[in-house]
Order: sequence, then structure tokens, then C-alpha cells
Amino acid sequence: MGVGESANFVAYAFAPAAVVTPLGALSIVITAILSSKYLNERLNILGKIGCILCILGSTVILLHVPKSEEVENFEDFIIKIQNFGFISYVFILIILNIYIAFYYGPAHGKDNLIVYIILCSTIGSLTVMSCKGLGLALKDTIYRKKILTTMILQVSTTLTTSVS
Repeated sequence: MGVGESANFVAYAFAPAAVVTPLGALSIVITAILSSKYLNERLNILGKIGCILCILGSTVILLHVPKSEEVENFEDFIIKIQNFGFISYVFILIILNIYIAFYYGPAHGKDNLIVYIILCSTIGSLTVMSCKGLGLALKDTIYRKKILTTMILQVSTTLTTSVS
């Protein structure tokens, strides 16, 4: 499993996140099928429907990936995350997650699963960006023989591991 996650992490450095993320979701389908076969776990009808929806959703996303410019190096990534839109997005996510985790979640989390799905999804979007940034930083360091400042690499590593 660690090899698969490592390969997924490396993919963020070389491919757009809009392509890597749906393909990473297919690991859920593969895990379900393999656990059914090798661990003799029974995959009920809802599990099979979920696997089919996962495959269809990944296919739809991959077919409709926007033709946007790809971030090729760490400097471009830094410029993109300093954009007002991205900073606003992160600020709203932080406020939303604090509200859900401390106020809405304890009151409604036991009755409503969507509370935890929202928390995981919003934090997951930040994890994807952290992985992309760290992957680009490592790629630039290796291929361009460029030594990044230790602070940027440490902050990227800390964000990636703490959010994950």
C-alpha cells in the first residue's frame, strides 16, 4: 500500500492534479475487489454500485479535465497559491472546518454523515495542493540541480504530512 501511495504522490509532480486525483480514487475500487477475492469479504449490492459509480465518476472527470495551463515548476506554484482567489479559498475552508469541527459536528455529526464527508473533502483538497507543491519542490531540486531554501521544503513537508 505504501508503494501505491508513494507512486500517487510522485504523480502529482508530473501530471495535473485533476488527472491524478480521480485515478487515485480508483484505488478504492481495486481495494474492494481485492479484499473480496483474497480476504473472502462479501461485497454487497451497495458496494458494487459504489464501485461502478467510482469508475463512472473518474471517467467523466478525466474526459472533461479543463485545458488549463499546467504548473511546471515550484516558482509557478508559489505564484499560483499567492493568488487572491486561492487565499480566499483557503481562508473560507479554515473557517468552515473550524465551525463544523467545534460547533456543527458535535451537535449533528452522529445523525448526519455529510458532516464528516465535508470535513474530509475540504481538508483533502488542501492535501492535494500540498502534495503538488512538495512534489514540484522535490522535482525542481532533483532535475534542475537547484537547492531550494530549507525553510520552503520543510514547510511543504510539514503541511503535506500534517494535513494528510
